[in-house]
Amino acid sequence: MTLKGQTGISFRHTLAIVDDLNGRAAGISDKDVDILCTGINGVLDTKPYSDEIHRSWIFRSVGYGHAHQTWKDMMSALRMVGYDGPISIEHEDSLMTPSEGLNKAIAMLKDVMMFEAKGPMWWA
Repeated sequence: MTLKGQTGISFRHTLAIVDDLNGRAAGISDKDVDILCTGINGVLDTKPYSDEIHRSWIFRSVGYGHAHQTWKDMMSALRMVGYDGPISIEHEDSLMTPSEGLNKAIAMLKDVMMFEAKGPMWWA
């Protein structure tokens, strides 16, 4: 899989994944993770979640693991396949309170989501 930035997957892969789920997704659950260092412990790190400094990865609030562009790509791919269902936020970020993590995730998703109907192709 092509990596973009530290952990984000490319738009082409995002679109392929979303397209494969087209018509079968009843809801989208947004969750983020920050890959810190897989070279030592691998991705199946079994250390306690509270031992963030020694883990290979940690759960992060939406927007604190994957780059902003990755979330824009995901929302664009969802729109391209006509998804208009619920988008939920999963928050398990041990570095933020539930309130702060949720508020930051909401703000980031509001920035990358599209709310107006796209309308006709006015430029073509």
